Amino acid sequence: MKMNNKVMKKIYILPYVCFMFFFISCSSIEKLNNNTEFTCFIVDENNNPVSECSVSIIKNDKQIECAKTNKNGFVFFNGIKNDMYTLSLMKPGVPKKNINFHLNNNCDKYYCFQFESKDYVFDSIEKLLKENKVYEALELLNTIFTNGQSELEVLIYLYKCYGFYLMSDKTACMSEIEKIKKNEKRDYSIFVDYSKLINLVESL
Repeated sequence: MKMNNKVMKKIYILPYVCFMFFFISCSSIEKLNNNTEFTCFIVDENNNPVSECSVSIIKNDKQIECAKTNKNGFVFFNGIKNDMYTLSLMKPGVPKKNINFHLNNNCDKYYCFQFESKDYVFDSIEKLLKENKVYEALELLNTIFTNGQSELEVLIYLYKCYGFYLMSDKTACMSEIEKIKKNEKRDYSIFVDYSKLINLVESL
C-alpha cells in the first residue's frame, strides 16, 4: 500500500522536529543551570542588619550587578552566571570591603557577610590615636568611603588633623584645617572641640 506523499513528509520531518525540541529543551535547562538566584545578608560587628549597603558583583574589574540592602540587611540577585566573583560592599563612613566567592549550583543560595559599622570604625580610629598608633589610624582614615558627604569628610579631616598634631607635623595639620574651613558651616561637635584643636596646632 502506497502512502500519501503528505503523510510521508510528516514521517520524515517528525524525527527532525523531535530532535530540535530536545536540543532546545536541553539548551534551556543548561542555561537555567548556569545561572543562579541568591540572597546576601549583611550584618555589622554585633550581627545587626546593615541597611542601605551597596553590594556590587565584580568580574574581571567590571561590575556585573549592583543593589542596596533593604532595612533588614537583605539584597537579592537573580540570573547571575555561575563563576568566581568579587563581592564589593560599600557604605559611607566605612572602608570598602571586597570578598571573593564562588557561585555555583552546589552552593547555598543564602550568603551572610559581616561589614563593620561606622561607629565601630571611628571607635577603632580613636583607640589607635590614644595608643599613639598614628600611622595605622591615618591609613584607616584614608580607606573610608565618603560618597561626597561633607559632614563625613569634615570628620575625617578633624581626625587627620589631630593625628598629625600627635606627630608634631604642623604643616600637615594646617593643610587639614584649610580643608575644614571650606566647610565652616558644618557641625564640629562630632569630634573634639574645634577651637581646642586649633589651639593645639598653633602650639606646635
